[in-house]
Amino acid sequence: MNAARFQIFVPKKGIRISRSIILFGLVMICLSILTLNKQLFNIEGLDKVLIFILLALLALIVYFKISRQFEIEKIHGQLKGYIDFFEDRVIIDGVTYHLDQLSKIEINYGDYYSSNLFSSGLEPALSNGTQNRVTLFLNNGEELEVLFQVKEKDFLSGMRTHLISYHKKDKISWVRLMYDLRLNDYDEIQAFKKSLKETNGLL
Repeated sequence: MNAARFQIFVPKKGIRISRSIILFGLVMICLSILTLNKQLFNIEGLDKVLIFILLALLALIVYFKISRQFEIEKIHGQLKGYIDFFEDRVIIDGVTYHLDQLSKIEINYGDYYSSNLFSSGLEPALSNGTQNRVTLFLNNGEELEVLFQVKEKDFLSGMRTHLISYHKKDKISWVRLMYDLRLNDYDEIQAFKKSLKETNGLL
């Protein structure tokens, strides 16, 4: 059986300071100093320096506002190990979980490398594809959650048969399967249901 393989993403802990916060923060600081200098200090030549800095910051803001449309966000963490989906098991970083060890599988995907983030600000507008998540619910009550990177837009091309297999073995519900396969149209769902019956699928 062919495996669908993806790299595991381990996010970096800590607070991230964005370029928007840095640049707009510097603009506010310069404007505040400029105002105080006019009202209180009257330091000669300081206004010109601050205006020059403000113009430079404005140029950077315009540059990032344009370039972000073609920029892929940096990976804040590590791509470490692999997750392999088989029809009868899932292997996470070398550890095998057979389907009979699991009560349920949830796979949340949709993020892929270079997809549009639909974000504002000055940060990169294209995704690094690491915000996909699989959660394994073990029979002993434990939950194992892993993030993974998807590089291709057509995630389903390599996962469709695996998802159907998980449903047949009661690890994914029918409603969840429809969601995972992105089947919304009534006719599409009925055609898919018929194809499962023809191949002895279990609903």
